[in-house]
Amino acid sequence: MTITNNAQFGNFVSITPLKVKYSDATEASMLFVKSNNDDLYQSAKFTYTLRDANFNIMGAGAVEMSGSDYANWTGDNVTPFIFVAGKINVTIAS
Repeated sequence: MTITNNAQFGNFVSITPLKVKYSDATEASMLFVKSNNDDLYQSAKFTYTLRDANFNIMGAGAVEMSGSDYANWTGDNVTPFIFVAGKINVTIAS
């Protein structure tokens, strides 16, 4: 997995392309994740956007990491992408 930085939108990973809504004409191919709130103790909140090849937002939301997921996170940059991808059921491209 490669984390890429876009100067305008932040860090992202490539995902297996998917239609966020059945009626979408284009597919999301990038997952952007940002830490919104990390209490450095027991939980972190992440916002995400799914974007197409032209960086248009196809979907967005937020997830919270807590419990053993948070306790096992070492603070690296990879884990939030894996965690969010798992929660929203998208596959990170290899």
